[in-house]
Amino acid sequence: MLQSAMEIAVRAHRGQFRRNSYTPYAFHALDVPKRMINWGVKDEVTLAAGCLHDVEEENPGKRYMIDFLNYHPCGPTDFERLVYNVVMDELTFIPEAKKWPTKEKYIESFMTASAYALTVKIADRLCNTMDFYYGGDPYAKKYFGIKGKPIFDAMQLRLNDLEELHGIKVVNAIKADYTQTLKIIGD
Repeated sequence: MLQSAMEIAVRAHRGQFRRNSYTPYAFHALDVPKRMINWGVKDEVTLAAGCLHDVEEENPGKRYMIDFLNYHPCGPTDFERLVYNVVMDELTFIPEAKKWPTKEKYIESFMTASAYALTVKIADRLCNTMDFYYGGDPYAKKYFGIKGKPIFDAMQLRLNDLEELHGIKVVNAIKADYTQTLKIIGD
């Protein structure tokens, strides 16, 4: 089932590039779940949502998430419905949808979002920070402090939720990754 999420993500991001303009966007779509796998995350809902987390934001109005939901000819499974809901209801910010009045309110929502969504957003923020850093973009430190901080604050307050879903080893790996990123960017 993770395979279908990866296929949809790669198809949805075909022809798109990251901010540095030479890295295909699909690399990021696969880097987020890879980071979570490195932490020890085994939950396929979290990993699939990681693959798909930017599909709707980067392709508003396209049918990629519907394609994921209808991947199997006999209709969506409970797994696909859950991944779809995590991505569309918790990980996607589209101003026109008016679910959250501002990007700040969207970010604040991670204080109460599912542990699936919080895990994906932590991995996303760490991946983005390191993409900026290794791309030589001085924005990395500012991004980590401004865009990452609210997510990392939610992480600190919700360690029990993350542990309940993924276990203590994964939580410790997430905290170590956060600390390592902090050291690398020199914050």
